[in-house]
This record gives sequence, structure tokens and C-alpha cells, in this order.
Amino acid sequence: MTDLDPNLQAAIAKVLDSSCQDFLAGGDQESRRYIFARLVEAARKGRDLNHAARNALAVVEGRRMLKEYQAARASP
Repeated sequence: MTDLDPNLQAAIAKVLDSSCQDFLAGGDQESRRYIFARLVEAARKGRDLNHAARNALAVVEGRRMLKEYQAARASP
């Protein structure tokens, strides 16, 4: 991320923290890394960071729901 403008780095950090505040304790590291990667990708392409964060959160939530569903199906 060091190749990005410092202002853009600050914006990414702000959107990441804002996006993860809904997770318990700020989100697990795997989810934060995924969202961060999508934000950096969006920043490099000149895309809207908030939109990228919402899309990434939808993916993270979908994964979480799938894990819960699989765990429920596996237990007797």
C-alpha cells in the first residue's frame, strides 16, 4: 500500500475501520484482510471506496452465513 498517496491510504483506513465496526471486536483478521485488499484494488482503479467496501462486506457476510449453514447441517 506504500505506493498509494498518503491521503488515499488514510481514506482506505477510514473506510476499512468504518466497514468493520459492525463486526464483533472490529471483525476477524481474515475478513479485514479481504476487505482491505478489495479497497486497495478499488483505489488503484480509481473506483469508489465505499461501494467496494459494501461489496466486500456482502461477500464476507455470505461466507459467514455459508459456514454457519454448513456447521448446522453437520451437527446431529
